[in-house]
Amino acid sequence: MTLGQIKNVDIEDKKIVLINLDEKIYALDRICTHSYADLSIGIVNDDTITCPLHFAQFNLKTGEATSMPATEPLKQYEIIIKDDDVFLNDT
Repeated sequence: MTLGQIKNVDIEDKKIVLINLDEKIYALDRICTHSYADLSIGIVNDDTITCPLHFAQFNLKTGEATSMPATEPLKQYEIIIKDDDVFLNDT
């Protein structure tokens, strides 16, 4: 993944967004906690992703909701990279 790139993946029933930020990949739930909107079409600026529907913002590093109307965080997943494969640790 190139710097700043967003990818969406579906793993079983989970919808995940992968974001390359500062050469580190972050994985978060892809659906906004405020309203059902796909964050993979959101806007990434610094360490924040903005929802395309109501402009709620989330911290990419923690999943924390940082602006209204969202109040609940996004679930964050640990990333494990082996060779060219990316694995999620759902703990």
